[in-house]
Amino acid sequence: MLVYATAPNGVALDGTGRNGLFTKYFLNHAADSGKKIDEVFQLVAKAVEDEARTQRIEQVPYRSSSYSGAFCLASCENPEIAAELEQIKLQRAEASKRVNALQEENAQLRRQAAERSSKVAELEEKIAALSRDVSATGDQNTRASKELSQLRAALDAARQEQAESELAKRRTTAREAEIAQLKEQMADLQLKALQLDAYRKQLETLQNQSNDTSKRMQVLAEENSRLKRLAEEKSSNVASLESRIVHLSKEVEADGRRSSRGQLEEELKQLRTTLAEARAEQLEAERMKKLAANRESEIVQLKEQLNDLNKRSQQLEDYRKQILVLQKENAEKTKLLDEKGDMPKSRRPVLVPSF
Repeated sequence: MLVYATAPNGVALDGTGRNGLFTKYFLNHAADSGKKIDEVFQLVAKAVEDEARTQRIEQVPYRSSSYSGAFCLASCENPEIAAELEQIKLQRAEASKRVNALQEENAQLRRQAAERSSKVAELEEKIAALSRDVSATGDQNTRASKELSQLRAALDAARQEQAESELAKRRTTAREAEIAQLKEQMADLQLKALQLDAYRKQLETLQNQSNDTSKRMQVLAEENSRLKRLAEEKSSNVASLESRIVHLSKEVEADGRRSSRGQLEEELKQLRTTLAEARAEQLEAERMKKLAANRESEIVQLKEQLNDLNKRSQQLEDYRKQILVLQKENAEKTKLLDEKGDMPKSRRPVLVPSF
């Protein structure tokens, strides 16, 4: 790929800063991720043309290339996919953190409820035992009555705490539903991450196949050019020898002197031997030329295969973008229903289907 700041016989603006106009925009786009080299130079050319036009100058960057692969100056990985995967990672981490906090809070509430129930049972047992002692002895002294009164007051307070704990414990049921929903969300996010990663790998496979196909096309094209040149050289050599032999044969017939005639006949004999060898080489060159013709059909097939690979890659990318649009629409509808109170609390988000 040969790239020029301007077309043949054109001008290239030097710009007003450190670099010329073309270099400025090339540096701006050279590090763009997810863009093939042709896409980079298309962006550069458009920017150069637009700015040059503001100065009433026509500067059209020019490139000459037979390369049809998927080479990227920066990373070929789609930055949108990388950003989406990172967002999924953050969402999963946040959901996991929330799940852990809810589970710990629920466990604490259960422990507290069990402790308060145990305390109530213990106080009830003490009151019952003290009441039996008072009844059995008939001792109605102030100390026993005071202790019994204190125990009953403690029991009332413990029962109040127990009621509060039971109320809090019932709230854990709602939290359990939220935990289940969060775990479901985490599973969905994990599935989405796996699907995006599978998509990325599939796209990478298609790009590798595209590169391999492009290299194969280039090798075949160069080999065909070499074979054609060789065949043309051999044909030219045969034609030259035939012309030389015809000319020399006429000289032999016209020359009556035996001494010079013998030399001409000897040269003629050598030329005919060389011609026979050249014709054999020509036949071999023609055979290779036919082989090149067969390769031309293979090149056509490879071009079709390359176009198909590029088309499939584009379809994958278009499909992914459609899914993202659907997800966004679904999220907006869900938010609207939540605000109206019409949406049930447990729901599954739209997933990226398997590619």
